Amino acid sequence: MREIVQVIPIEDYCVKITFDDGVTAFVDMKPLMKRKIFELLWDEDFFAQVEIDHRFKGIMWPGEREVCIDWIEHEIGQQRPRVRFA
Repeated sequence: MREIVQVIPIEDYCVKITFDDGVTAFVDMKPLMKRKIFELLWDEDFFAQVEIDHRFKGIMWPGEREVCIDWIEHEIGQQRPRVRFA
């Protein structure tokens, strides 16, 4: 399983995630924020405190608000493929 090497909060409650294989993905966190434990993420200053969760290989915020790598990979898999033009 690949590992997250960088996570950066970006606008509209999304995070930019870079994996150890060089792949970069943008993940919308709003669907997760409907859950009570993640309500604090609506505070932009709190949201900006995202970091890599080295213990469980996902991402996390203070107060043990952890998002597992499986959820992240699932969300990335749900994204529409980007069309490339030559």
